[in-house]
Amino acid sequence: MEDNDFMDQSLVKMNGGYGLEFHLMLILVELYKTFTNN
Repeated sequence: MEDNDFMDQSLVKMNGGYGLEFHLMLILVELYKTFTNN
């Protein structure tokens, strides 16, 4: 848990705070594609 939180904070800082939202958007798009293909 602690390691994951540390990684998330580091990624957000590296990406200027937009990294997390961007990755979440990509995940939602991938999930949408998988559901629509099935």
